[in-house]
Amino acid sequence: MVAAEMDNYLRKRRPLSADQIVAYVRKLRKFKSNACALELMDWMESRGAKLIPGHQALRLGLVSKVHGIQAAEEYFWSLPDKSKKTYSSLLNCYGEHRMASKGLELYEKMKVMDMVPNTLLYNNLMTLYQKAGQPEKIPSTFEEMRESGISANNFTYSILIESYVTMNDLEAAEKVLEELQKVAPVHWSLYTMMANNYLKQELFGKAEVALKKAEEVMDKAELLSWHFLIYFKSFWSGNRVMDIMTLG
Repeated sequence: MVAAEMDNYLRKRRPLSADQIVAYVRKLRKFKSNACALELMDWMESRGAKLIPGHQALRLGLVSKVHGIQAAEEYFWSLPDKSKKTYSSLLNCYGEHRMASKGLELYEKMKVMDMVPNTLLYNNLMTLYQKAGQPEKIPSTFEEMRESGISANNFTYSILIESYVTMNDLEAAEKVLEELQKVAPVHWSLYTMMANNYLKQELFGKAEVALKKAEEVMDKAELLSWHFLIYFKSFWSGNRVMDIMTLG
């Protein structure tokens, strides 16, 4: 168990800082070991650590994944000092559980409380719309974000492109991708997202171009990216798959 392992670690080695422990929590979450990550945060608190707003937001998300949205709500309302980060985390939880009405209700409360929106908040709001099956609301939210002078990041563009793909508007998705290419590096997953939808439309030439761009920008040490390329390129050339595996 995580708690027992940590106690044993501290008995044999030097103490760990809260930031070091939270770094391990994030790594566990990255590998979908949410129950272990939450147990590690519980262990931190049992040892007297006081969680800062960012840590509370992290814990809130883990509670939602492990114990469900009701438990996450109970944890949120139990916090004596709620921050924009914890509000935003709960908003994201509502999105993950496809609870659009509750998420939008919470967002309206945040506006009444004059919580100034930031990139993370807008990203969570757009994610909420996407997971709630309302992708048509994402473009207008994106425009509102830009008009407010708030910078978009790669994730913002990703969810915007995904919304157009969901609405089968590949032309709009292409325009957003072209815009992103001019201002920031594009993650390989955006190109594979486009390739996947080109394949569905039997636009094989465009799909291959998108995959070639994914190859150019992907981290060659990231195993997941190779899996995607092998999967997609197997649609039209078994020899090409062998070429990719050789490069890997």
